[in-house]
This record gives sequence, C-alpha cells and structure tokens, in this order.
Amino acid sequence: MNRDEYKGVLNTLSEQQKELIDILKRNNGDKKDFWDKFSAASTFLSGVIVALVGLYFTNNYNVQQASRDESSKSQQLRLAQVELIHKFIPQLNGTEKEKKLAIIAISSLGNAELATKIAVLDQSNGAKSALESLAKSGNSEEKNLAQQALENFEQFKSHLSNVQGGGKIGRAVIEKVAQDLKSGVWEEGGSNKGELINKFLSNIGLPEGTPWSAAFVSWYFSQVKNPPPFKPSGSWAAIEAEFKQKGWLLENSDHSPQPGDIMFITNQKSHHGGIVLRYENGQVEVIEGNVSIGQGSEGKMAAVKIRQLQPNMSFGHVPD
Repeated sequence: MNRDEYKGVLNTLSEQQKELIDILKRNNGDKKDFWDKFSAASTFLSGVIVALVGLYFTNNYNVQQASRDESSKSQQLRLAQVELIHKFIPQLNGTEKEKKLAIIAISSLGNAELATKIAVLDQSNGAKSALESLAKSGNSEEKNLAQQALENFEQFKSHLSNVQGGGKIGRAVIEKVAQDLKSGVWEEGGSNKGELINKFLSNIGLPEGTPWSAAFVSWYFSQVKNPPPFKPSGSWAAIEAEFKQKGWLLENSDHSPQPGDIMFITNQKSHHGGIVLRYENGQVEVIEGNVSIGQGSEGKMAAVKIRQLQPNMSFGHVPD
C-alpha cells in the first residue's frame, strides 16, 4: 500500500467515525448508553487508525531502506569493476592479442557489459576481435552485447562521418552526439539506468528508470545553445507541441528532412523521435536513444536507425 492509499484509508476511517457519532446521537436517548457505545466504538476506531499509522511509517522506512541497500549494491559493483580493470591494465595496454584475451577474460568472469564497454571505448583491432569472438561463441548476454558493440563500430564509420547540410545548431548537435556515440551510450545496471542515462534524465529533473529517448535529444540541444532552443523534456508530445506552437514543425509531406532536424513518430499509444542525420530515397537515418539494434523499438542504447518515411512522421527544424 502506497502513501496515497494510506491517506485514503485514514480519511475514510475518520469520516466513518463522524458518521458513527451522528448515528449514535440520533438513536440513543439515554446519554449514559450513548457514551458507553461511543467510547467502545471510538476506542476500536482509534486502535485501527494507530495501527495504520504505524504500518504506514514502517512501510515508508522499508522503502527507504531498500533504496539505500540498492545504492550500496551499486557502489559495491562499481568498486569491483574498478578492481577488475586494474588487474587487467597491463594486458589492456599490451599487444592487440593481449587486449583481445583480456576483454574476453573480463567477460567470462561475469562482466560482459563491462567488457563490452571497454572494447567500445578502446576501438582497437584487438578490441574488435574480442567482440567478434564473443558475438560468435559467447553466452546469450555476451552475444547480444557484443553484437550491439560491433554495430556501434560500423555505424560510426558508415553513418556519423561525412554528414553534410542542415543548420549550424543541428550540425553542432550531431557533432556532440557523435563524440559520445563513438564511445557508446549504454544503459548500465538495469532498464533506463546508468551514469550517462542519469545525466540526460537529471537535466530535466526526471528520476532514474524513466524512459530517456526524449531526454537524450533534449540534453544535446541544451549543450549547444544557452538557453536551450526548446524546453528540455522527457515527453516527445510536449516537445512536438512546442515546435508546432513556434512554427518549427514541418508537417508538409514535401519537406526533405535535414541533418539536425528532429524526427517525431506518433503512434496510437506512444511517441518517439530522434535527431536526423540524412535523408535519401525515402529513408531517414536518425540518431535515437533508448533503442535496440535491429527491428526492436526499445532497447538499452543510443544508435543510428534507418527508417522508411511514414505518414505518422513529422519533422522539426530549429532555426539558427
């Protein structure tokens, strides 16, 4: 039972106590009999209220304790990862073969996510070779993460280089995003969690665990222009509404999306979007947060997606 539910129960009991007093007053001419019944009923209700208040504070304490325990586990995990990296520093700074073996060893010790992150940050031939090995012969988690990391290598080369056109603000956003994508933007420690993800969310006052695709785009635009050209938000609907109000929303189907434009996708139950890289032959290349590589729409990273131009898409252009 949450805080609002406790308050609701207490308010209900309070109202019922008032109703009981009124009933007793109406149905009892004998004052002594009335006060005897009132005392018994009041004692019972008061006991229930006291028990509920005690239960509420106990529950609240347990929730806070669970949060502290989760924070402590997260800190212990980070410390263990730092110690593990320290042990492999000589190999990670060694030959390409040593790098490959070190990254595979870190993954085999139950740290597939850490191994993948190291490989993405390193981007050497040894790191890439390690990822190829994990993608081929690792367990399901290793294969999935390694494949995402390899895709990150390829998409940086094929998508994030030689971007031309667009406005100054949009191009500046793409350059800043590209710097982070080269190293990888990943969730860590759970769905919609991680140091980078929290940076996007905290920028607009959202708690850890909130879907972050709109916050991702908002953060980069807020970094290249002060004040931000639009209000940073975790809601795609809110951003799209502001673009429409400012006259920045380009809903005309004849419009060709430009680098740095924002793409909005509106479905019956959801909104999504990203930053346009290029448009050609009816296909839009878009940098999106909180997506997966391949056909899935929701995932644990920022990546470049290639989408066919659809009627449910609109585009917003931030003027210079």
